[in-house]
Amino acid sequence: MRFLLFLFALLLSGSAVAQSEEMWFAFPIVSIENKGTNKYLVTINYGSEVGLKKGGSGEVWATLQQQRKGEAHYLNSITFQDAGVKKATALLETKEPIYVGDLVFAQIPVNLKFKSTYFYLASYGIFFTDENGKPYYSIEEILKSDGYRLRTEKFVKMQMALNAEGQRLKAANNTDRVKEGPQKGMLLHEALEKSDTLTVWTYLYHAIILYTNNAGLSQPWVKSFSEYALDGDRITATELRSLFIGATAEKMEASYTHYKRRITKSMVNDWYKEAQDQRKAQQYAEARKILDACMFLGAKLNDTYNEALYHYEVALLEEAQNQYEHAILWYEKAAEKFKAAASEYGEGFARHYMALAYLEIGQQTKAEENLLLAKDLRTKMFSSDRESKSYQNELNATLKELAKLNRLKKDFKKALEYYDEALGIARSVDNVDSEGDLLWSMGFMYSDEMDKPRDGITSYDRAFKIYTALRDTASMIDLKRNMAINFNKMKEASKAKA
Repeated sequence: MRFLLFLFALLLSGSAVAQSEEMWFAFPIVSIENKGTNKYLVTINYGSEVGLKKGGSGEVWATLQQQRKGEAHYLNSITFQDAGVKKATALLETKEPIYVGDLVFAQIPVNLKFKSTYFYLASYGIFFTDENGKPYYSIEEILKSDGYRLRTEKFVKMQMALNAEGQRLKAANNTDRVKEGPQKGMLLHEALEKSDTLTVWTYLYHAIILYTNNAGLSQPWVKSFSEYALDGDRITATELRSLFIGATAEKMEASYTHYKRRITKSMVNDWYKEAQDQRKAQQYAEARKILDACMFLGAKLNDTYNEALYHYEVALLEEAQNQYEHAILWYEKAAEKFKAAASEYGEGFARHYMALAYLEIGQQTKAEENLLLAKDLRTKMFSSDRESKSYQNELNATLKELAKLNRLKKDFKKALEYYDEALGIARSVDNVDSEGDLLWSMGFMYSDEMDKPRDGITSYDRAFKIYTALRDTASMIDLKRNMAINFNKMKEASKAKA
């Protein structure tokens, strides 16, 4: 069962695997025998004919029946004690009630050239029945004969049932209308009469995605579909994803109109997290498609703060591809959105990294302008909570960048002012890590850029004492080497050697 999510990809792309493969499949429990406290012997009506073997392993899942609520869920693993023809048994240990109709999942050998929608429905124990209560497909039929012909035959049969129900409702002057979605306002009988095989496939796919609700259940086809059609906008996050990601603005607008009551901030945020993962995996084109959908829906939901995050992520995406001018545009948009959301924290981030992007294209004036804005914002955040390590480090990061920028401009006096300000903050909150890093940077500036080796040694030595207390041996070695280099510059060989 844990591998069944893989089936979605096969369902969408179409499977044409000829060789035998092991796949998870569900079999309903037909009898239960109590074998002691929390122990049950469960039996299914399938065995060696589907590839089950004595000693083979499986899982038992509780389905939504009896008094159960929520979703279908895992109960425990099992080992088959016996697997004969059309019968297999296993001992299940569980503290939960177990009922006939719950499912045993097991991996079986499947040798089908094409696995249709019906294979995946059956693999979850999901069945739809006709007006006489007979399933449109069976496990035996699917495992033996699944393929293009079976799929077409079943699609047509289920479509005809919907069309016939539409004609019946029309003759009865039924006035029910579709409530929402693309067919909003349409008479239900018209929607059913217009149904085709694509309509059938769409609903069956919807049922598979909701497998934790539908696993192990037999449902009347026409009734189930009619309720779905009447609502008009029943849709899962997976289906919504396919409507928005990679779609044009015009198509997204139409989809939002049809399904807006199903779209949530948490769903869009899940997509955003996926985009972050895609960026980290260097799948930039896919990440951008997802973010375009996130930004569109963020605006529709008036979710300004998260909209800012989506813009910021696009900036990171552009920066990852060394497109700094494009990144700057998106950082600016993110900063404006963060400001509108009253997030000085977020705006500070956007301004800081926008400045670094400006430095990449040689625009020092713009970089300094944004670093100063970031400094003001981060100073406010630090002043509101001086104990926050995050606020301390972020403010000092901006001060350090301002110092580096002024070093580039050879304005060492200004650079020292920023370093001193950062040191004051670090010392005021006992942030020794930050203090050591700043002293190291000052030592380098004195010795390598200002040709003041003695001042460089003084800063390096202060940093060395901090890293000694931190027991950071690698940093201690580097700092001692830097001091030795500076002693050599001053022709003090004995101190350099020491």
